[in-house]
Formats: sequence, structure tokens, C-alpha cells
Amino acid sequence: MLGGAVGIALLSTLAASATTSYLRHHAAITPALQQHAAVHGYTTAYWIATAIFTAGALLYRTPPTPPTSPAPAPPDNCAPATTLEHRPQPGAGAGLPADGTHTNPSP
Repeated sequence: MLGGAVGIALLSTLAASATTSYLRHHAAITPALQQHAAVHGYTTAYWIATAIFTAGALLYRTPPTPPTSPAPAPPDNCAPATTLEHRPQPGAGAGLPADGTHTNPSP
């Protein structure tokens, strides 16, 4: 939300600056000239936003550079794990029969 607010504030400032700059170069300010200046300001802000979005898209689509050296190999004395053993936590299943069956006593 903060990024959107900052972006709108930046583009609004750029549009206002472009509009003011357009009006500054004309001696007689008419309503038609004000409309043209407003369109000029909005157009300038639009093209700046387009350039920012295009730069972001190009940076996003550029693949990262591959690593310069391969990852180090594991030491020779390390064997890969082939199986995992199940080791219950201490106290897990306390009071239950070893075969996993359990019956509720009748009241």
C-alpha cells in the first residue's frame, strides 16, 4: 500500500511539474491552453510510468548469471543415507501394548 501511495504521489508531482512547465512558456493563458497543458502533464506522467514498468519487467525477465564455480563436492568419507529408521520420542506410546492395539476398559 505504501508503494502505491508513493508511486501515485511521484506521478502526480511529475504531472504537475510538466503542466506548470508547459504553461510557463506561454504569455497568454487561455482555457484551451490550460487544457492542453493538463493533457501534456498527464501524458508526461504516463510515459514516465511506462518507462518504470518496462524497466521493472526487463529486470524481472533477465535470468540470473550462472555461478562461476561449481558447488564443492562432499568429502569421500560421507556415504549417502539409504534408509531412515523410525525412532519414537521418549515416553511416546507409554502404557500401550507393543503391537499398537488398545482396548477401552468397560465401566
